[in-house]
Amino acid sequence: MQNGGLIPTDEGHYFSISSIVVSPEGRGTITLKTSDPFDHPLIDPGLMNSEYDRFALREALNKSLRFVEGPAWQDYIVQPTLGLPNVMSDTELDKYIIESAGLSLH
Repeated sequence: MQNGGLIPTDEGHYFSISSIVVSPEGRGTITLKTSDPFDHPLIDPGLMNSEYDRFALREALNKSLRFVEGPAWQDYIVQPTLGLPNVMSDTELDKYIIESAGLSLH
């Protein structure tokens, strides 16, 4: 996802809510690609390989969606962006989270 999903649109205004799992349960791996010490290693950050991490982001996403459904946003929020439909099952939310997850800049 280019620029963490914060791709400006050509029309109108928008705002975004980002949710981050600060202390993920899932763990990635770093392995040697070859025996050459100058070759870059293979790095798998292990994003979303933990059920708890997916649960945490699913809850954060659901709470964010409920927040923007509040009456204060009624005349401002037209529709979600980045392929996020209005209603999703937990399975669909997990798929969306896995496909759109990225690393933060910490």
